[in-house]
Amino acid sequence: MFQITGLKSIIALVKANRISKSHEILETVTFSKSKVDSSVDIWFTNLRQDLTITVPVVGEVPERLSFKISDLAAIATDDAIEIDGNAVDGNPLFLLNNEDLPIKFAEVSINSRLVASIETKAFKQALKLTTPFASSDETKQILTTIQVAQHELGLRFSSTDGHRLSDYVESAKTYEDNLRFNIPRDCFKTLDKLCAIATSAINIVLDKEFVFFDCLTKYGFVRYASRTEEGRYPDFDSLIPASCEYSLTFWNAKKLTAELTTVQKLQKDCGVVRLVPVGRELAKSNKVTYNAEFKTFILPIGDMPELNLGFALSIKYLADFLKLCTGDVKVIFDDKFGTVTAKLGNWTHLLMRVQVRD
Repeated sequence: MFQITGLKSIIALVKANRISKSHEILETVTFSKSKVDSSVDIWFTNLRQDLTITVPVVGEVPERLSFKISDLAAIATDDAIEIDGNAVDGNPLFLLNNEDLPIKFAEVSINSRLVASIETKAFKQALKLTTPFASSDETKQILTTIQVAQHELGLRFSSTDGHRLSDYVESAKTYEDNLRFNIPRDCFKTLDKLCAIATSAINIVLDKEFVFFDCLTKYGFVRYASRTEEGRYPDFDSLIPASCEYSLTFWNAKKLTAELTTVQKLQKDCGVVRLVPVGRELAKSNKVTYNAEFKTFILPIGDMPELNLGFALSIKYLADFLKLCTGDVKVIFDDKFGTVTAKLGNWTHLLMRVQVRD
């Protein structure tokens, strides 16, 4: 029998790491005696990622107890709760047969090394600005990850689905030269929740096949492990222009997002917005209109007489970017590569042009 606190928050972290509700074997959470005195290891695996929370407890911890996540979630609180055999806070729960359950696959080895340390707020922001733009197509493999690389300012986070690119630099401590690794996009939910409860910086540890994220929380020590994808990202640096003769600012990204949302509700069958050069003063309105003849939305931009009039963007992709903006955005048009590059501080976002036929 032992007493534990913070179980509700711990189960919430576990639930974020689930990838399927159809496999009962992956719907379990296990309590086992920790190597740390007077502590229990609470762990969960989805066969792609492992999550382990080492929590201080009062009382004697058994070798191993496994419960259904849904059963624990129904009664868990963050107050002190007592686990006695199959009874949790006095509620008898179904105890699973440990022999039928998966085991943790990711363990720190002698080859593991600490490669970086990043503050939780910075890490959360980096993931927020890159994860949505990684591919969800599992056949693309490497594009379903966020690439993390050493940068002179700290760490550089990059993601792409082949149609758009998000690139963000955040301050961090790095301990290895030429550092480069990949984080699967399906780690985002767990890492986002982990950042919310962490009380220390996130330490990033690399092994041959795994990346580990370690931090302290008010409930205990958390280690989140994931397999890394082999391979390197395509060379996208050549697509990001350093400067351009023609550029403009989205003076009010929030207003433009509202305009796109409003007109899209009126014409749901239209998926593109055409960029049309007009006077710079007129462009300041960010007023989006619908052109019935071309069946496309029109977004006025500044004086750019040489811009291809077939230059158009996906409304969805543009809206996905704009809703994350918090200030003025400098936009660079590149007719040669057919891209629009938006820059906001250390964040660069690139959109590929959609060809529109007149």
